[in-house]
Parts: sequence; C-alpha cells; structure tokens
Amino acid sequence: MENSSGTEISTLYRIVGNKAEAIEFKITNEQKFTSIPLKKLKLKKNVLIASIVHDGKPFIPDGNSTIEPGDSLIIVTTLQLKKATDILA
Repeated sequence: MENSSGTEISTLYRIVGNKAEAIEFKITNEQKFTSIPLKKLKLKKNVLIASIVHDGKPFIPDGNSTIEPGDSLIIVTTLQLKKATDILA
C-alpha cells in the first residue's frame, strides 16, 4: 500500500530478536533523495542502504549509486521507519 509520501513498504522483516528491521521500500515517484549520489545524502545513524533494485536487478550500492523512481530500496536499521524519507537525517 502506497502512503502519501510516494513510497510504500513492500516487505518488512524483524531480525536480531526484533532489535532491527530489514525493510523494502518501493519508490514510486521523485523524493528528496532520488537522483542524488548516495555519498551526498545525510542519513540517520543506524540506517544502512543494503541494496537497490533497479529494473528488477538487485545490487549493493556504492557512494556513486543513485535511487530512482521505480526502484526498490532495501534498508537495514534499528529504527522504526514508516516511509523511505525517514532515512534522511
């Protein structure tokens, strides 16, 4: 289900005895963080961008990778995030 922010949680796993979550967000439209290299984004502490799925192909991102509308974003975190923009500090 898409929320008003233009992102949706596709999958959520609670891991490490419910102390962390692995969350898949579907990025459905432009966001504050889309089309910007990851190295230029200021993320909250305890947020890891573990993978980006672009055109159905997952990859482990580096600092030059960008998140684009239509991508899925896999986050591992100890925080409870409700929307993808919650990763930003």
